[in-house]
Amino acid sequence: MKADDRDALQWLTVEELAARRRQLVREYDCELRGSLPDADRVAEIWAEADAIAAVQRGQR
Repeated sequence: MKADDRDALQWLTVEELAARRRQLVREYDCELRGSLPDADRVAEIWAEADAIAAVQRGQR
């Protein structure tokens, strides 16, 4: 995830962050359950979910 994208996460609402993270979990699950999981895509999804989790922890 790019630094600009991480900075943009700061401006999302709690609901928007939660919705995006839920979507990423779905994508992660689908990618892993696929016949040929792409390790790079899985890592990208995981990094974005981690960035969202960090923002969510900072908002508490």
